[in-house]
Amino acid sequence: MTYKKAMKIMSIILVVIVILITAAGIFIKSYFTSEKIKGIVLPHAEKALGRKLSIKDINVSILTGIEISDIAIQDNPAFRSAPFLTAEEFILKYAFWPLLKKKLLIHKLIIVKPQIFIERNEKGTFNFNDLIPKSDTESVPPPPTQKPSTAVSQAFLLTISQINIRDGQITFADKTIPSPSPLILDKFMLKARDISLTNPFKVTLSATLQGNQDPASLSLSGKIDISSQSTDLQLDLNNLDIAAFSPYFDQLIPLQLLSSRLGIQAKIKNIGMEKILTEGKINLNKISFIYPPISSKEPVKNLDLAVNYAVEADLLQQLLKIDRLNLTTLQVPLHISGQISHFKSETRKLDLVASLSEVDLNKLQKSIPSLLLPAIMEKITARGKLSGIELKIRGPLGQSSSPLIYSGKGRLADVQITYQPFSSLVPKINGTIEIDQEKLQIRQMKIALFDSETSLSGTVSSYLQKPVINLKVESTIPNLARIYQAIPSDLSPILQKIKVQGSLDITAHLEGDPADPSTLKYKGETNLRDITVNYAPYSSLSPHIKGTVQFDEKEIITENLQTSLAKSDLTLKGKIKNYRKVPSINLDVISKNLVIDEILAGIQPQTPSTSSPSRSVSSKSPAQKSDQKSTDQEIGPFDFKGLSASGTIHTAKIQYKTLTINDFQTAYSLKDNIVRLKNLKAKTGDKGSMSMDGRLNCSQMTYSSKLDIQSLPIQELLSVFVPKYASIFSGNLSTKISKISGQGFSKEKIQENLYLEDTFELINGKIQAKELAEKISSMLRIAKLSDLEFDTMKGNIKVQKGKIYLDSELKSEDYILEPKGTIGLDSSLSLNLPVKISPRVSQKNKFLNQYLTDDKGWTTVPITASGTVTKPKLTIDLRAVRKDAEKKLKETVKEKLKETVKEKLLEKFFKNDKEKDKSTPKSDRDILKDALKNLFK
Repeated sequence: MTYKKAMKIMSIILVVIVILITAAGIFIKSYFTSEKIKGIVLPHAEKALGRKLSIKDINVSILTGIEISDIAIQDNPAFRSAPFLTAEEFILKYAFWPLLKKKLLIHKLIIVKPQIFIERNEKGTFNFNDLIPKSDTESVPPPPTQKPSTAVSQAFLLTISQINIRDGQITFADKTIPSPSPLILDKFMLKARDISLTNPFKVTLSATLQGNQDPASLSLSGKIDISSQSTDLQLDLNNLDIAAFSPYFDQLIPLQLLSSRLGIQAKIKNIGMEKILTEGKINLNKISFIYPPISSKEPVKNLDLAVNYAVEADLLQQLLKIDRLNLTTLQVPLHISGQISHFKSETRKLDLVASLSEVDLNKLQKSIPSLLLPAIMEKITARGKLSGIELKIRGPLGQSSSPLIYSGKGRLADVQITYQPFSSLVPKINGTIEIDQEKLQIRQMKIALFDSETSLSGTVSSYLQKPVINLKVESTIPNLARIYQAIPSDLSPILQKIKVQGSLDITAHLEGDPADPSTLKYKGETNLRDITVNYAPYSSLSPHIKGTVQFDEKEIITENLQTSLAKSDLTLKGKIKNYRKVPSINLDVISKNLVIDEILAGIQPQTPSTSSPSRSVSSKSPAQKSDQKSTDQEIGPFDFKGLSASGTIHTAKIQYKTLTINDFQTAYSLKDNIVRLKNLKAKTGDKGSMSMDGRLNCSQMTYSSKLDIQSLPIQELLSVFVPKYASIFSGNLSTKISKISGQGFSKEKIQENLYLEDTFELINGKIQAKELAEKISSMLRIAKLSDLEFDTMKGNIKVQKGKIYLDSELKSEDYILEPKGTIGLDSSLSLNLPVKISPRVSQKNKFLNQYLTDDKGWTTVPITASGTVTKPKLTIDLRAVRKDAEKKLKETVKEKLKETVKEKLLEKFFKNDKEKDKSTPKSDRDILKDALKNLFK
């Protein structure tokens, strides 16, 4: 109910009072009974009011005043049939003598237990509207010649010394709002002194407002100046449940208020009907509300708000100026100034500036209800301070489809953010943040973590709902090990097996949802400085890495990533795709020196049996242990779980045990756990070369390849693959292995599964087999041999089921060996070893010269070899010797017989030939003689 309407109601009541007093004054002399007075007064009063009026009793005293009991004014019939106003007593005490001067001087006006029922219907019409006189512009003006009546006006020039209203009640029912619940102002008390229409007077008011639970208390005191329509009041209101009034302001705020207790201590001044000035304190306690953008059902509970304000309202311009509005909530002091225009209409707009001097983040986070925080904040703890915060808010408020526009800024001072999955990583943050309704802008942000420093800039969009980051990161990490040790090992199983040391620089751009790292998009560059990575299963392989790596969420790219071990080095150029799931690698490998021994030792997984302190001590020497490990320990198998790789390898020098390979280059690939080498080329020794295509199945450790070697020093090759033969053979090997296959690399696996087909030639070969040479010398009774040297050695080799099948030929100036048979990979021998000896060597053995020598003087001795390579057992094949000797003897006897027969026949038939004259022409006998010679030749 407005002030103007209240004054009109007061005027109506005064009119009724005046009518009653006037009627009483006119007829008091004639009628002293109550019934007579009521019969006269009531018709006039009802006519003036347009309402039914009932009075129980009227007592009139000419000298002192009027007392009326049980007065009731009926409600507008369009609303209800109950009374609009009732009062138990109406007492008017006045001065008699001023009445003679047409002045009404009232000493006391007392109303006891008045009850007023005010109602507004669905159309917005009040039940007292018919009681309010029409405005002057709507009334009919008096005739021009008629003087305005001054009787009534003089009557209203009254002075009221005191008004006292006791134990009143005002009920207000408003049907313009949904589900109306009457508001009851109870225990209404009003006291006013020296009331005047022309001069200010004092007034005090008190009441209780019935709420859902405890009633609110209201008190009002101050001065009222009716002539200037101004007030100067002090208001005190406590414990008011403002949820009952929410229908009147719920369109002004973007939330549904469920409950809150309001307390006000305010000074209120108004100047006419144009401006209202007010300042004071407002407390809202136990605020509960529903904020639909966060939750449509679950309420936010038990918030408190304290306000210290100074506000000026221009009612004509509908402009609310906020000089001071200091709010304290969630332990945060907020200072607001600005204005709200068109505050009575739906086009109301805000233009406010809010500022905070300093905020303790830890206290703030603890005081904010969880519903007001994004879900990710459940895992985050904040410490430190925010300062210099300023927020500007502009735009429509209420049902407008246009959103509020706000912007602000603030500084972070030593802010520490703990994210639960990374609780051991607590950065310290200093910098500036700017904010608006769409995003959070980060500027000049410095993040310190241990001895590392990171510069951060960018935006966080939708930060109150589902944050999306768009950030640039520049970081310098001088001690990577310290940070890596703080990363939770359960974040990824592989992290539990890796140790990292070194330093690096990172520049990166990140975009996406920080709550789901798998969806993040990022791009950046890392400069690695002497990084050491130790992977637990291969702990002896700890490479040192340096160089530059570019990366994004899809791939890693490097142009010059250098990796080194103790003696080996690698430079990687290429990219790794899909590295967060199933990596696909395309890298070219360049190396100056590659030592295979240390790499193989590094990729050999460490087992508990090899590292356990309780392992039993062996009686073998360290050399024996090393030899046993190198020959008996199986390598692999390996499961690369979908990893694929391709590229080229170019190494200036490769060392594998005693074998040195130069200018090594090949194309490689890894797919489905299968490694392939294509177009492998390398140089060996001074003039040697090799080429190969190969295949290795890492999950089954099966392999196959083709190999072509030219002029490779065989001693180097044997020292690597068959060390026990390295001291026996020497020379330059040329070989073409058309097929080599097998499974496993331990001694047992090689003997069981190795298969090989080879055509070879050994130039300048030498066999340093003293026992073999001595046995051959002793058996053949020829000069003692120490070594067997050959100009050429060639043949075919087939390896299968642990045996070498040999079909070869060794040639030198004095010997030709033609080994044929098998040599076991366990060094066992089963060979036919025909030895051909030159005439120069075999001339001292008459038997060999007489029976085993061919027509060129070379002696062939069939020897068989058994035993082992280092301890051969040589025997002469007597059957072959006997067969050859018998054949030789037969040929010799046959020749001797031919010569003997030939001489005998010639002597018998031609014994007189010498006596004939040679000049005599040949007879038929001569011709026959020549024919017989030719026959026995």
